[in-house]
Amino acid sequence: MKSINFVVLGDWSIASELGKKGTVTDMTFYERKSPAGAFSFITPTSFPEKIQPLVQAIALCEYAILNVKTIDKALGEQIVALDAMGMSKGFIIANGYDDDIRKIVKSTLLEGYEFVTFDELRLRIDSVEALAQDGKFKVVLDACFEVKGIGTVALGVVRRGELKKYDEVEIFPGKIKASVRSIQMHDDDVDSAKSPSRVGVALKGTNASEVTRGDVLAAPGSLKSESAMKVRFEKSKFYRGEILPTSSYHMCIGLQIKPVKVSIDGDMSVVAERPFAFEAGERCVLLDLNSTTVRILGSGTVL
Repeated sequence: MKSINFVVLGDWSIASELGKKGTVTDMTFYERKSPAGAFSFITPTSFPEKIQPLVQAIALCEYAILNVKTIDKALGEQIVALDAMGMSKGFIIANGYDDDIRKIVKSTLLEGYEFVTFDELRLRIDSVEALAQDGKFKVVLDACFEVKGIGTVALGVVRRGELKKYDEVEIFPGKIKASVRSIQMHDDDVDSAKSPSRVGVALKGTNASEVTRGDVLAAPGSLKSESAMKVRFEKSKFYRGEILPTSSYHMCIGLQIKPVKVSIDGDMSVVAERPFAFEAGERCVLLDLNSTTVRILGSGTVL
C-alpha cells in the first residue's frame, strides 16, 4: 500500500477535512486510508509558541501543504523552516495571496511548490507519488508507550528501507538492542513496512522509559551515536545576528533537538550535551529557542 506523509502549515484547520483526527500532543495527527493508499497529515499544534514541533512535524513528512490565510511572522518562520529542513515538494493554497507568496518564497525551495485551490488539492492527493528511500531500514520515532497485552510500542515513520517482523534492531543514540514483535500500518497488522510508511512497532527487549521522541530505530551498527560532529553549515539569509561560541543553541537532526555549543572556522564544530544519532550527509538545523526574531539560524549537512 502506498503511504505518504504531509505536514500541514499556515492555517492547518484544513487537516480535519483531509483525515480523521488521531493523536494530539504538541503535534496533531490526522489519518486517511483509501484504495489509493494511506495518508497522514501532521500539524505542529504548539507552534508558534514553540518551534520544536514545527521542525519535528516537517521531519516526519515528505510533502508540505501551506494554506495561507494571513501573511505574518508565523507564516514567514514556517517558510524558513520548510526551506531549512529541505522540504522541496509541496502545495501552496494561496487564497488570493498568490503574487505576494510567489515573491516571498522566491529563492527558497518553496519556489517549486504547486499552487492549488483546496478543492484541487483534494483531487490531487490520491495521485501524489510516494517518495521512498532505499537502503538499510531506518525509522524515526515520535512516541513510545506501553500497551497492555502487547508491551512496548513505538510510533514513527520508515524513512529508509524496509522494516520486517522479527528484525533485530538497534535504537539510537542509546544503542538499545531489541527485536520487532509485530508491525501495524494505520491499524492493520503487516509483516513488513517500506519507506515512507507510518508505523506502530511492537518491540521486544526494551521498554517505553528507554525510548524517547527523536530516537532512531535502525539496523544494528548502522548509525553513529556521538556528541561531537562537524557540519557543513550555511547561515540563513533571514538571520541577521552573529553565531557565537559563547552562546547556547539547539541542533535539530531528524526529530532530535538537543542543546549544543558551536564554533565556526570553515566548517562548523558542534558539541552536544547528549549524543545524537546520525550518519554522514544527514541534514541538520541550528536553532535559537530564545530568539525574539528568527529562531532558525541556518542549516547544513553532517560530515
